[in-house]
Amino acid sequence: MWPSRVSSPASSPSICRCSTFDPDPVQHYAWDLVEPERFARKPDHLERDQGIVQGIYRYVDSWLGEILADLGPETTLIVASDHGAEPSDAAPNPEREARPGAHTEEAKGVLFLYGPRVKPGHQIRSADPLDLMPTMAWLLGLPLSEELAGEPLTLAFLPDFVVSRGQSTVPSYGPRPTAPPLPSPNDEVMLESLKALGYIE
Repeated sequence: MWPSRVSSPASSPSICRCSTFDPDPVQHYAWDLVEPERFARKPDHLERDQGIVQGIYRYVDSWLGEILADLGPETTLIVASDHGAEPSDAAPNPEREARPGAHTEEAKGVLFLYGPRVKPGHQIRSADPLDLMPTMAWLLGLPLSEELAGEPLTLAFLPDFVVSRGQSTVPSYGPRPTAPPLPSPNDEVMLESLKALGYIE
């Protein structure tokens, strides 16, 4: 499909970002199928529906397998989520009407790095979604703005590569160009979905 575009010759570095929305809504609406023991009100069809959330992850995992099979030899792959999922605060309530899944402080996301310069077996103990952009810019050899909130995750990479890559900074990337948003035929559908999930009112 598109993974071959991720290959980045040193003379022409490039980046390809892909995202999937699939796990998010099913976690919101079906987390009681993942941890039914933590909910006072049990799912109506637990035996029938258990495995739905895991099935979505298997689908995403198969997609990831296709990407891995088509990666170039010099490519670094980053797999990241912006949040995890846990039972909502209403889980102990037997009269609960709210969605079972929520994004809590305890809900840890995922972060995997893969590539020839990644330190094998290294575990990243502390990271933030704000670290992703600086990490990608650093990998591409671009200077990092001193205004960035995050830091490149250099500890995840081989020491020799970190030294050879170096790190330069600039005070700012300057003002961000602005333009009217481009309309999309899917705008209304997306807005309704975000409202249903509670992200916007």
